[in-house]
Order: sequence, then structure tokens, then C-alpha cells
Amino acid sequence: MATIRSVSVVIANLNCPLLDRALAAVERQRLPRGVTVETIVVGRDELGRRHGFPWVRFIESEQPLWPAAARNVAIREASGDLIASLDADCVPSRRWIAALITAHETLGERVAIGGAIRVEGANLWALADNLASFNHYLPSRRAGPIAQVPAANLSARRALFEEIGPFNEQLRIGEDTDWLMRAKRAGIQLWFEPQAVVWHNTLRRSLRAVIAHGYEWGFHAAVNRTRYAAELETPWVLRHWWATAAAAPAIATATTAAIYLRNRGAIRYIKAAPIVWLAKLAWCAGAARRLRRPVGGPCSNS
Repeated sequence: MATIRSVSVVIANLNCPLLDRALAAVERQRLPRGVTVETIVVGRDELGRRHGFPWVRFIESEQPLWPAAARNVAIREASGDLIASLDADCVPSRRWIAALITAHETLGERVAIGGAIRVEGANLWALADNLASFNHYLPSRRAGPIAQVPAANLSARRALFEEIGPFNEQLRIGEDTDWLMRAKRAGIQLWFEPQAVVWHNTLRRSLRAVIAHGYEWGFHAAVNRTRYAAELETPWVLRHWWATAAAAPAIATATTAAIYLRNRGAIRYIKAAPIVWLAKLAWCAGAARRLRRPVGGPCSNS
């Protein structure tokens, strides 16, 4: 098994005001001896958050790019043995890279690893939004196989990215799920590593913003839920728009309850439960609308 000696951290950025926090956290990494790190940021930084980090390679796009396209550019330019995808609004723990390297060297070369995501937000809205979005990836979850992980904290060896191919640039949201399902079909193991932690610092600061995000997420998630129904074990109710719409309150209730029952320590987030429920209800509304569209319509990767 090849030893990992270099890591490429790739970040898709579209004028994120928190980019400097992410870069500062990468700079503070406690690396294993002999490991080098390069950081590649692709996109737009009209706020100038990259300034002060001369070691960062910034590739500016002529036009705003969705995450899939920006990540593809960064990955093509990456030279590391291991490629670690990080969102511009995520702050990794000091041993994030070290934990990823340990996991990859333990598990082998044909594995994609997702790390944990802390959900504590700056306010109740941010907490609820994070909890609704990332409850499957809390640090309290045990290490082990997992159905999917977000590109906010996703890593794989460079050879694996070359084998599976680029992220689907037709997808505005859900390009990570699409890539992972293709990897899964190719026999790649998907693994969760709780020691590789990042904190997702969402900028959503109102109920309206949380609901809008839930709706958008559901709208785009329906594409993958349909295309990869077997891999994602999509239930019958989420395969038909009318069933999703009719069952939306029950789905929102069941998924919200599962968040608190499944995750150790989640009870401390109980105050966010009503907002999480509304976010899940909005997710169902978005998914139902997308499912009602004909196959091959906007937002489809057909």
C-alpha cells in the first residue's frame, strides 16, 4: 500500500466571507512528519479573503462557478497523493489532515473517506440549518461504512479521482452524491472517519433562509434519489411527487425524530427541533416539485 506523503486541499469558493478562516485552519494543521500540503482555491474572491495567505494557490474563474466545476479545476491541478475536498465555509480541526491520512493508510487505496461535521452554529437558525443538513455526520457517530458523505469533508487518493472521473458539472447541488454513487458502482468503499472533523459555519441567519435552503436541497436531491434509487435505498414514497407531497408532514416528523434518537448527545440541540422540522418539510416540498418535472428537465443530469 502506497504511503501518503503529500496532500492537496481543494476548495471551491464563490466570494465566501469565511474563506480566510478555512485557510487559517489549514495553515495550523499538525501534520505527520514528512507530509507536505498544497492548498488550491478555485473560483471568485471579490472580498479578498485569500490575501494574507501567500502559500495558497488561487485560480480565479472568469465567471462564477458552481462547486462541481470549481472542484474539477482544482483536482486537475492537484499534485498530492491524497486529495481532500473542503468547503470555503468549513474550519477543520488541527488534526484533520493527520486523521484522514491515518484512515486512508489503514483502509487501503480503494476507499473514499468522509469526515465529521460539527453543527454548532452562531445562532439558533444556523444550528438548525446545520443539524437538518449534516446530522448523519456528527462527530459522535462511530467510524464505519456509510452510504454517502458531503464534499465539504471528502477525501480520496488522486488515482481514485482519476478513475471515477470529474464531478458532474450539470448538477448545482448533489454533485458529491453523484460522484460517490459512481464510485460505489465501481466497487469503491465509502467510509466515515469521526476523527477528521470540520466545523461548518453556515451564514443562514433567519427562518426564511433555513426554509429556502431546505427547499433547494430537496429539489436538487430528488435527481440523485431517482437516478441512484438502489444505491441510496430510496423509499417508494420518495419516488413519486404526489406521495412525497402527501406524506411530507409525516416524513418531516420521522426524520426530525430520528436525528435526536440516532445521535448521542443531540438532545442538547433540542431547541432547534421545530426549525429542523420546518426545514425537512421544505425539503419534501422541493423534492416533490422536482419529481413532478419530466425526466431531462432543468437540474437533471440526464
